[in-house]
Amino acid sequence: MEAKKLKLALSSDPVWWLNYAIGFEVGRMEGMAEAAIHLMKARFGGMPDSLRQRVMRLTCLQVEELSEVLLDFESAADLRRWLREQAGKN
Repeated sequence: MEAKKLKLALSSDPVWWLNYAIGFEVGRMEGMAEAAIHLMKARFGGMPDSLRQRVMRLTCLQVEELSEVLLDFESAADLRRWLREQAGKN
């Protein structure tokens, strides 16, 4: 299929666009979580894998909230406390 026809086919396929949007959002969320983890590793000198996994399971909204409060954390204990609070909200 020539490029012009392929572009037209993709642009009119709602399933393709839905999959694209979902993939884009998942990638955005994972990137935000990884950035938060990177900042916490830099701030606390490391991060246990168990905490990393918990951060990676957060919703997009929770990761956004975490990015706002993580600079106020003084230790990994603050992160653990915040994660427990988030689990209590569900």
